[in-house]
Amino acid sequence: MNTNYAHVVACLFLCIAGFNFASAQPIQISGKIATEDLKPVELVSVNLEIQGQLFPTFITTKNGEYSFGQVNVPADFTITAERNDNYRNGVTTLDLLKIQKHLLGKEIITSPYDLIAADANNSVTVSAIDLVELRKLILGTYTVLPNNKSWRFFNKNYDFQDSGHPSPFEITGTATGDIADADFIGIKIGDLNNSVKANAQSLVTREANKPVALAIAPKKYEANEIINIDFTIEDLQSFNGFQFTLSDPNLEFLSASSNVIDISEDDYALFGDKLTMSWFALDEVTNHPGDIVFTVKAIAKKAGNLQQSLQINSDITDAELYSAHEEIFIPKIVMKSENEEQLTLLAAEPNPWSTTCTIPFHIHSAGNLIFTVYDVNGSKVFFQEKYFSAGYHDIQLNAGDASADGMLFYTLQYENESKSGKFLRLP
Repeated sequence: MNTNYAHVVACLFLCIAGFNFASAQPIQISGKIATEDLKPVELVSVNLEIQGQLFPTFITTKNGEYSFGQVNVPADFTITAERNDNYRNGVTTLDLLKIQKHLLGKEIITSPYDLIAADANNSVTVSAIDLVELRKLILGTYTVLPNNKSWRFFNKNYDFQDSGHPSPFEITGTATGDIADADFIGIKIGDLNNSVKANAQSLVTREANKPVALAIAPKKYEANEIINIDFTIEDLQSFNGFQFTLSDPNLEFLSASSNVIDISEDDYALFGDKLTMSWFALDEVTNHPGDIVFTVKAIAKKAGNLQQSLQINSDITDAELYSAHEEIFIPKIVMKSENEEQLTLLAAEPNPWSTTCTIPFHIHSAGNLIFTVYDVNGSKVFFQEKYFSAGYHDIQLNAGDASADGMLFYTLQYENESKSGKFLRLP
């Protein structure tokens, strides 16, 4: 497989591309740039060169289209495309899992687009080094790939089966008559599952992914105290990977370890008050109730409380957790109850808010939950009663749902427990 890939990509670099036309007169040159799955690619710098004369660069917008208008083309022309930003865009631990399966012969990558995307170090082969490079990118150790670009573009008409076809990285020819189909295919390096956000209108599906609770015990700490934070995964029977950013302004993170999964220093990176992790296994790990999946060690910079300051977020590495069939969950921290409480209420997001607010919570067993919002006079401005299964959930409150603004108070009632919070709704 690597030998064939080397032959294909060598052709991409060495052959000369072409659109050939008969005579020379003013023509319009235009085209579209999109990914293999037809997402238009914005922010691509497209250059037209005719006999050494370089025309002003065209930057594609959200539709991925470019046009140089009416130009005189008395001789050969060359069009090139380049975008070299946001290397981490679309690159996740799921992509590492796909590459590992390919290297071990479990699921061979056959798409030439995916093989090019997997070649992170631009060596014209797919190897374990590519895994290392991409993991450093995911963890934030790298902000760019040292030996590759963020995107690669090639002639849409390139035939991977014919080594005599032109180079994918440029379009050349001698032209007359308008050229409206000088199109490129864009490959986002490192993205094998087409999760890249190629333009401003690309769908972001993270909001549709189910949350899953990572539970920790509440803990107060003093300045210079070294603490161990044990994480368990709630509500899932198995998993085979995760990635996230862990942050706490009161802590300096030191390490991560586990007695359940194989975590090495290559699986995490330290950034003072932030720690990033990217871990996966080829086979799913069975999750037993109460298993400590991993432990993070930190030293306190000042006195504090984990419940008030520890967060899992996507500041550096996007927060995701993976189970069977590449199903993606969003991990959320939940504090274990010291008194076997069944209901955990987390802070409303965002706060203040104007259009939409999310109130997250976790319940240990299924049942009816009553959510009520009051104004400062104690008048009820919103009421909802709904059945929820055990696990992590959230309530979405829209501007039209509440009949008041300003400071509002809310309660969550579940069985014999009641938890309260407050938020500021802007007019």
